[in-house]
Amino acid sequence: MATVALGVLAAIVAACLYNLAVVVQAKEVRTVPLEHSMQVSLLGRLLRRPRWVAAVGIDVFAVALQGAALMLAPLTVVQPADAAGLVVLLIAGAQYLKEPVGRREWAAVAGIGVGVAVLALAAPERSTDHADGAALLIPLLVLGVVALIPFLMARTRRGIPPMVMVLGAGLAFAWSAFGIKLISDHVATGAWAGAVAWAIPTFALGAVGTVSEMSAFQHWPATRVAPVVFVIELVVPVGLAVFIGGEAWNGGLGQVAALSAGLALVVGCAAALAASDQVAGMMSAEAPPVQDGGTKAPDAPASASARTSEAADGADAGAVSGASGAASADRSADDSSARDVATSAKP
Repeated sequence: MATVALGVLAAIVAACLYNLAVVVQAKEVRTVPLEHSMQVSLLGRLLRRPRWVAAVGIDVFAVALQGAALMLAPLTVVQPADAAGLVVLLIAGAQYLKEPVGRREWAAVAGIGVGVAVLALAAPERSTDHADGAALLIPLLVLGVVALIPFLMARTRRGIPPMVMVLGAGLAFAWSAFGIKLISDHVATGAWAGAVAWAIPTFALGAVGTVSEMSAFQHWPATRVAPVVFVIELVVPVGLAVFIGGEAWNGGLGQVAALSAGLALVVGCAAALAASDQVAGMMSAEAPPVQDGGTKAPDAPASASARTSEAADGADAGAVSGASGAASADRSADDSSARDVATSAKP
């Protein structure tokens, strides 16, 4: 049990690092033009930004910590423990936005803690065994292809619904999370060649998920992106661990009920916390406005005063003086109209 607890602790620290990196990445990607969405050029643009690269470095360290966690505890516990990282965003968001944390957010935090504790107590034995051959490769191949759908749609030059990007990101991260388990299994048994072989697609799917998620952040606010991605990357790896990852829930009906309840509690609370104003505010603060239809709000036109000044500079002084009476009358009419509109707009 002490080993499992240590694994959960490592997973929580890794999750905190993941989420802090997401904050930086989400803010940086909003400075990249939309035409780079779902394109390799998006990564190229981001790699020129020191803060985004620093966030990737944090991600890499978090992956190493998560791998260490998976050598101590089963994926059934480690992956849901990632939800605890949202607490860091909640606290930081409350400080940044100067908004108090409400009962809903504290209830979600408590729910995540209870859910992770239940999972740790009822967790199956950690195992380095997993399916092999077609039984392992076919499910992962199908999952990988589905995660690539946003990229395949991008090739057609048609518009990609933001939800497709979100789903693709979640599935790619889920694949990557399970891949980290396979890497840790091979490292634990000294099969270094197998660990390297699995590391290649694991990091490739991580990059795929990053592009999809960053593209989704360009189109939708964090309150719509984060909850869906979190739920997918929590649930799918656990399902894979049960069916092909050697973590069978064979402890009887009580264990199955406890694990199911703990997982449902963590998933529900993580989704609620990811959608909270404080967490979303940390991911989207200082970002340019986005429209619900999936495009950035157009830049504001040049101010009327600037255009008037330019016109006045080119006008003849005498003509301006002669037209002052008419302009004054026009302004009076405009003011009266504006007052009428303002009055009618009041509830």
